Amino acid sequence: MILALILALLLAFIAGFAVQRGSLCTVSAVREVIETRRWSRFMSFLECAAWALAGVLVLEALGGAPRAAWPPGYS
Repeated sequence: MILALILALLLAFIAGFAVQRGSLCTVSAVREVIETRRWSRFMSFLECAAWALAGVLVLEALGGAPRAAWPPGYS
């Protein structure tokens, strides 16, 4: 449990640092698409989302991610 917390904190720090340094923001990505018709920043945002999804799927396949509990009536 402690190891998972330390790993989560480390990954959160790395993600925060990358977002700050890389200027990855949904608002600026959409603004860039609208103003300059360049999709590079928006595609980078989608790539980050895809990597996050891939990581969650791998954790789930290995049994490392707990199943989310849906509220009553959402099943």
